[in-house]
Amino acid sequence: MYVARAAVRRLPRGSTIINTGTITGLEGSGQLLDYSATKGAIHAFTKSRDKPPTKAARHGEDVPMKRPGQPEEVAPAYVFFASPVDSSYITGEVLTLLGGETTAA
Repeated sequence: MYVARAAVRRLPRGSTIINTGTITGLEGSGQLLDYSATKGAIHAFTKSRDKPPTKAARHGEDVPMKRPGQPEEVAPAYVFFASPVDSSYITGEVLTLLGGETTAA
């Protein structure tokens, strides 16, 4: 992220930055935890886009609830997954908290 940010300031207009991920970044690997995590981060970084201030001010308007999620609304999910009693039979799942959307884009 830091390298890309520094490069953007120096690249000519119209230049391209290419990030490389792998299937391991999408599916994970029990033998390659650190590698999987970094490749997953590359995938997420590549899909992310900076928003101009006018769009950032409208963050969340495009979900059914018409607003961004608040920390107190997602905190219970963290507590649930951290609890050895409540979630001990759950592994390798992603809980999407998307304000009424049914799938992540």
